[in-house]
Amino acid sequence: MSLGNKQLKIIASLAFAIPIYIYIGYFLDRTEFANLLFAFSLLFVIYSWQLINRQKLKLNWLIISAITLRLLFLFSEPALSDDVYRYIWDGRLWHAGINPYIYLPEHIINNDIHIDGIDQNLYEQLNSKQYFSIYPPFSQVIFYLSTAFSVDNLWVSIIMIRASILFAEIISFFAILKILDHLKLPEKHFAIYALNPLVIVELSGNLHFEAWLIAFLLLSFLMFLKNRILLSAFFMALSISTKLWPLMFLPLFFGKLKFNVLFRYYGLTLSFVLLSFLPLMNLDLMQNLFQSIDLYFQKFEFNASVFYILRYFGYLWKGYDLVQVIGPLLAFITFLFILFLAIKRRHQAIADLPKEMLFSFSFFLFLSTTVHPWYLCLLLLLSVFTNYRFVILWSFTSILSYYAYSQVAWQENFLLLSIEYILVFTFLILELKYERTFKEKLAKFLP
Repeated sequence: MSLGNKQLKIIASLAFAIPIYIYIGYFLDRTEFANLLFAFSLLFVIYSWQLINRQKLKLNWLIISAITLRLLFLFSEPALSDDVYRYIWDGRLWHAGINPYIYLPEHIINNDIHIDGIDQNLYEQLNSKQYFSIYPPFSQVIFYLSTAFSVDNLWVSIIMIRASILFAEIISFFAILKILDHLKLPEKHFAIYALNPLVIVELSGNLHFEAWLIAFLLLSFLMFLKNRILLSAFFMALSISTKLWPLMFLPLFFGKLKFNVLFRYYGLTLSFVLLSFLPLMNLDLMQNLFQSIDLYFQKFEFNASVFYILRYFGYLWKGYDLVQVIGPLLAFITFLFILFLAIKRRHQAIADLPKEMLFSFSFFLFLSTTVHPWYLCLLLLLSVFTNYRFVILWSFTSILSYYAYSQVAWQENFLLLSIEYILVFTFLILELKYERTFKEKLAKFLP
């Protein structure tokens, strides 16, 4: 079978992208901000060309491209994140019969407790030594399995985790295409998520478990569209048991179902979530897990927008960082916004759920104290099923936040963060204010 001109072009775009992904995966250190920014800029130029031309390209070539680019990272060590070492730490603790929700890493090391694979070298690579594990049960299952074949071999564990992430991404590809077909949306929208450089690098490259969260959330929504309530609730529970974020989406189902069906859906979802925690359940676990979640809102600060503005005025008012007050307050405001959105749009069609989820999660991130770039993968996924494209821009500008890692004394550059959010907010305002005319113009570039 001869290749057409359009297929040759996507092969050429792959040929340009492959060495850049290899460079990021195997040779780049996250302290090299200029090199990282240049590499990502090139990748986004290629990605933009692929999006502009996606309607002219065959779907199977887009799928092959998406999988190929992810396979490039198979034997690499995460370049831009050290979260994987906590995954492996937790997995090795499970093999020793120790619950990572109960014991702090520093407690294990300082008390000289002997555990196969747990040593000072691995401990030094952890980024949250003073915190209990915050990863929910499904993630812990993957951590355990990743250390099953070799408790003390770091590379085997990394490859196992990477294989699981790749499997989750393939599930997501299947579900995205099924949902697009069900919603009568163009199947080539699939490329918005599947070929995005941030998604590829942060999930397949840096091994963030948003990949599994997204896969289960997609399966849940697909089952929901097919009115298979039990399966939808089951997959929603698995998504929550991977990372707790999907809990914020549950109020949005209000009004989309008859009350008795809605009550059953909530009951099933929460029951499945509780069942996933049941083998680990004790009072210490719950206290420690919620303590870690509470610390997320009261201590962690990275790449924020609204919070940093409020923090600045807090310094002027009180003379110190008011994160312990502002963080929980912004979380509560987010909760109220989601409830308001759920009530206001309770009579909207089920097909509008992705749009409501998109704005709920966007509001959450805009008010968060911490916005790591990989958080945007879920937001980008939700945008696939809507007409909003501000997340594509954000997925690029979020790379500016990595400047902080290039400094010896970790420090953010507020000029770069201002550029990131001014561009994103400007684009979003244009999409909202001039919804029809702006989208018509945008559609010429992103059909």
